[in-house]
Amino acid sequence: NEQGLARRLGVGSQLPQIALLTDGRTSFFKEPSFSVQKMVEFFRLKLPYKLIVPLSATNVDAFLDNWREDNKVHALLFQRSLPVRLRYLINAFKHRTTIVFGVIVYDQEDSSSVFQRFKVPGDKDSLLIFKEDKDRPSASITMNSIPVPTLQDITDNNPYLTLPRISSQSMLDAVCPVKKLCVVLFSEDSPEHDASRHTLRRFAQESRFVHNNIAFMYVFIEKQPEFVNALTSPEDSSEISLHIAAMWRMDYKKIKYGWLLGDAVDDWKDYNTTKDRLDAGLRSLVNDPYNNLLYDTALKEISDEYIQSLGVRIFNRIFMHIEMAQQSLSRQHILPAVSLIFTVIIIVVLAMIMNHYMKLEEEEIRKSHMQSDSSSYSSESTASTTSSMRNHSVNKEKKHKETKQELKLHALRAETYNGLVVLLKPGCRTLILFIDNKSSRKLVSKFHAMVWPYRKNKSLMFGYLNIERKQSREWFKDILLEALPPDTPLAINPRNCIGTVLSINGYRKYFCMYHAKLTTGARERGSERRREIQSEGARGLGAYVGVIMTRDYFGVLMRKR
Repeated sequence: NEQGLARRLGVGSQLPQIALLTDGRTSFFKEPSFSVQKMVEFFRLKLPYKLIVPLSATNVDAFLDNWREDNKVHALLFQRSLPVRLRYLINAFKHRTTIVFGVIVYDQEDSSSVFQRFKVPGDKDSLLIFKEDKDRPSASITMNSIPVPTLQDITDNNPYLTLPRISSQSMLDAVCPVKKLCVVLFSEDSPEHDASRHTLRRFAQESRFVHNNIAFMYVFIEKQPEFVNALTSPEDSSEISLHIAAMWRMDYKKIKYGWLLGDAVDDWKDYNTTKDRLDAGLRSLVNDPYNNLLYDTALKEISDEYIQSLGVRIFNRIFMHIEMAQQSLSRQHILPAVSLIFTVIIIVVLAMIMNHYMKLEEEEIRKSHMQSDSSSYSSESTASTTSSMRNHSVNKEKKHKETKQELKLHALRAETYNGLVVLLKPGCRTLILFIDNKSSRKLVSKFHAMVWPYRKNKSLMFGYLNIERKQSREWFKDILLEALPPDTPLAINPRNCIGTVLSINGYRKYFCMYHAKLTTGARERGSERRREIQSEGARGLGAYVGVIMTRDYFGVLMRKR
């Protein structure tokens, strides 16, 4: 019934169909039978690759210590054997941006030591959530088969680290939403500041303010300069290292803030001193943070520290389209495509073979003719043979030159307009002769004779236009109106335009026009002048084409087309 949705997803006419949407991609279940096992396998294969990372005793510690790099919670899933249950895969897909999942199988070699280390049974399913401490899980559950509501509860309640890092705009909006008080530590990406981060993390775990709508986090000064500059001046950004600020988000852009810790030398002397000073500073802000914070500013977009490079994104997009093409193509589509490809290949190969054999046959015929010619003319004299061969070669060269030096006149129509006017190369022009039905043969032949000396010039093209056609007159009228002052009345008589020549430069967007107009007393001089022009040969075209007017007409030409 939802035809728009069906078209967007690519649902065919064959119903019912099962469509799976993952990250904007649509995949269809194409098995003939709708069995549960086949559909589960279909869903499992369409989820991202290595959504749950397989682990062993050799790499489990490196996996749990990776929270420093990816700024995410790490979860260990313990199972008796593979494959991973579909409910665990779907839950890992839901939290893939904040939680990294790994699986350890009891049947695998050297995995029993990991089960013993974390004290989980080998005959049940267990899920352990780890934050900054790799030896002590923040939450755990063990059951024969963890139900979906319980699985969602344990992951939804532990989405972030105890002291997460502001590494993107989405992370800031998640851990520090609007109308929430946030405590931010400004530190550097250096092991020297690990002790201060550990102190604030311990305070966040033990403090009573965690339950009072207060969030704790830290930021790297060198990786988020715009965020730092919003709270300080650029020249003071390096001086706020190991300072703690309290921030109240009024909306997604505006905040009120104040400094809690970092100005005194003894602020980081020991944990008890730091805890007392933080307690004193937060005690006054819990009840009324809006009025107790002194400064306000506007935040800019937080840069994403984990954004993929352009090459990786292009590769992922190509891989996604290939996978979508594989899913959309069935056996009914593949077989005709393969047969068509092989048919084209066979036709091309046969054409090449036939062409090769035709060349061989031509060479044999030419050799046989040469042998017969040499035997038949062997009795003749050498002089006659040489002269006949010379005459033959001269005639052959003349024919070749005549065909090579051929001059064509093109009719200016809609289908030839681009080639003759619009798409002219720099330095090239087209000469257009205006004719009518009666004078076409006579004028075109004379025009051909006059431009014949310029047939070798690659920058010139020649054509003619029938002015009796209505479209031709309108096009010519538009050109003239563009070259005349505004509001100038113009009426074109086709008989007065016969013999007019336009020289068009499409690249420079101008034209030149020659229009022959003789008085009664000058007719005899005109006829004598025409005979003189015809006798001048190459200079005739220069006298034939005169520059009358020049105007930017290209926009009119394109609009009228």
